[in-house]
Amino acid sequence: MHKHRKWTSYLSKRNIKKRIKSINKSTDITLKNNKKRLLITICFSLFIGIIFGLITLKMLKQEDIEHGNTLQTGTEVQREDRTEEKMKEFEPINIFVIQGGVFSEEENAKSRIKQFEKLHFPAISWERDGTYYIFSGMYTSEEKAKQFVKEMDAQGLEVYVKEWDINVGKQMVTEMDYNWIQTFVDIWYQSLKSLDISNDRLDEEWNNLIDSSHQLSQSFSDLRTTIREMINQSKEQELSLQENQDFLLEIIYQYEQIMIET
Repeated sequence: MHKHRKWTSYLSKRNIKKRIKSINKSTDITLKNNKKRLLITICFSLFIGIIFGLITLKMLKQEDIEHGNTLQTGTEVQREDRTEEKMKEFEPINIFVIQGGVFSEEENAKSRIKQFEKLHFPAISWERDGTYYIFSGMYTSEEKAKQFVKEMDAQGLEVYVKEWDINVGKQMVTEMDYNWIQTFVDIWYQSLKSLDISNDRLDEEWNNLIDSSHQLSQSFSDLRTTIREMINQSKEQELSLQENQDFLLEIIYQYEQIMIET
């Protein structure tokens, strides 16, 4: 009886070990399978991620190319717009000049100018429609102009005040030229007003204008060069009010001639 119990106990223990071993083996297999599935899942996820990343990268590159093309096209269009001539209207310029004569012959106008220069009054000949007008000084108001007429009369010069309009109307110009002209006229007006007060023609503002990087058409580029040369010639000189007015008269006359020829 005692031997039988031992044997039975031995068999039970053996069966338990077998079952544990079987369970462990099954667990190992399950773990291995789970690892394989996890590894496959990770690899598949990485693969999908790489594919998606490559597609996204390609799309972004394409967008960059399209954006770059759009910017380039926009820049080219803007450049074309700024260099293409368009019809622009210009405001008239109104001033009061001291007129010393009107001639139909240029030689007679030159002779008259010499009479002014002998008395140290600068003067210019302004040709318009085949007629030559002699101007010596200009002002923003008729009252100020009349003050200097008395001084010239005292020197024996027959002069009088005349209202003078510079009206070029509508012209075909580029956007760059138009912007530069607007600045030019504004500085010119400010210089004339400044001369009325303190005999300062605002050389700093003129230098900023002529040193600007605007790509002007040939005519206005020549005007810019003329202004630069006139300013450089008088740098070391202390000019009189009449000489500074002569500078403004000369460049505004050239402005009118350019606009007529445009």
